[in-house]
Amino acid sequence: MNSYFKNGCYLRLRLDGAGMERFITLCGNRHIPLWAIRADGKFIEVNMHYRDWEQGKELLLKTGTRAVIVKKHGLPFLLPSLKPRILFFLGCMAAVGWLIYSTTLIWHIEFEGNYSITEDQLTDFLVKQGVWVGISKNSLDLESLEKALREEFSLITWTSGKINGTVLEISIKENERPNVIMPVMAAGEATGLYATANGTVVSIYVRNGVAFVSKGDEVKKGDLLVDGRIPVLNEEGETDHYLLYEADADILIETTIPVSLSLEEVYTAKEYSGRESRGVYFSYGQTIYKFPWTAVSWKEKDQLFEPAFQITVNGIQIGLGSFYAKEYQTIEKKYDQEEAETLLYAEFEKNNTILVEKGVQIISENVTIEKTEDFYLLRGGMTVRYAAVETGEIAEEAAEEIDDGEGL
Repeated sequence: MNSYFKNGCYLRLRLDGAGMERFITLCGNRHIPLWAIRADGKFIEVNMHYRDWEQGKELLLKTGTRAVIVKKHGLPFLLPSLKPRILFFLGCMAAVGWLIYSTTLIWHIEFEGNYSITEDQLTDFLVKQGVWVGISKNSLDLESLEKALREEFSLITWTSGKINGTVLEISIKENERPNVIMPVMAAGEATGLYATANGTVVSIYVRNGVAFVSKGDEVKKGDLLVDGRIPVLNEEGETDHYLLYEADADILIETTIPVSLSLEEVYTAKEYSGRESRGVYFSYGQTIYKFPWTAVSWKEKDQLFEPAFQITVNGIQIGLGSFYAKEYQTIEKKYDQEEAETLLYAEFEKNNTILVEKGVQIISENVTIEKTEDFYLLRGGMTVRYAAVETGEIAEEAAEEIDDGEGL
């Protein structure tokens, strides 16, 4: 508090006497900052940091200048006036203390990814595990809770729990393909697997259906790879009828995909002015209110909000915290060749990482960067392997064969 009293507070002084100008000059020589200097008739008013007041009084005596404190700025100067309202002040402190303590508790539990399992079932199970609204965050063992959920519900194949503010978020993934025998389907309901790209079949493993291609075959987009109609032969070796299934297979196709990325030569950048501001904010839902004495009106600024606590009441999130703002101006700059290459290759590698995460195997890359009038362009191609197949209905001719007695 003593440091804040000296550095965060200042006095408004009214100077009088023949040595006013000399006093201001001596303050400048001794690096004592004065600001908001204003002449008012025969007086001069200035602002001075409280930390410099003792040294300033010496200069007042030296120059024969009289000074009257017109106004005191800063929170510590208000403390004496709070003594008659000590109960109100203590009540405010207690309310703030409770709000801070409430941020250590869980006030809401959210579930995501549950379709077959209801929220009531999940909530009842959490209560049995000792997890409910109002529980302390420190008493939660998320790893044990995730394991218990997987053991209790056989449909859950993956679960993740995390704490976001005062909300416990539980994400789960249910088994989308139960381990059951594929039933025989009615006529006209069989499906097939079709190629979605031109390429070469690298591997194929069929679970249901009849393969129309094998390893090493060249395929084109739209070719039927696996037919969901399995023929049943009679004693003469001819097709008597068909069993209809949803075609299912693991197929890997090697193909070449084009690559094209662009980067504008001219871009906008931020040039910071050096002006900064710190303050306090209050949030209600999606609306943020900054306290009047901390709000800034700069046209362009970066802002960082650091919540001290958050609480959810009737589905509305209420919070209090601090914010930090920096003023900047937008200017135009140009990328040079080295910068452009670095950015384009970084974006290229980022896209490749996304492809790998989706199960795409990258075999080789062949890309180059060239400069046009206004752009840098990265172009070329990649050889990749992935499951380039999609499920589709069997052609109508198959259903006609079945209706004519050649099938089911």
